[in-house]
Amino acid sequence: MTNASYKTFMHQLATGKIETDKTRLYNYILKFPKLTLNEIRINLNMKHQTVSARLSDLLDIGVVCVTGTKERKNETRLNMDSILEIEENESNIQANFENRQKQKVKHSVNHILKLDISENLRFELNNLIK
Repeated sequence: MTNASYKTFMHQLATGKIETDKTRLYNYILKFPKLTLNEIRINLNMKHQTVSARLSDLLDIGVVCVTGTKERKNETRLNMDSILEIEENESNIQANFENRQKQKVKHSVNHILKLDISENLRFELNNLIK
């Protein structure tokens, strides 16, 4: 499977024909790797939902990857935030893209498995995510 979204995004980035929250986020992570979503949100003064949605887009096409976690404490609990970096190697980008698609399918199937469904469907869905 080819990643047309990646090719389109990189072309738009290279030609400067696009200036969106997604490119702003990409360029920021490229310039300041190893930050978390929360740190990026604060530094760019963007809404959490905006950063989260655009980051999800970049993860979907494979150009951003999670390279670890970092603890973040607040008043009531400890959170583990993902550390983000840009992936520039095309084979790794393609692998990230494929892995992300598999993760999304698995997540959706696991959600369906929690519902009241037939045993035959349950069996087929379990085989799908193995």
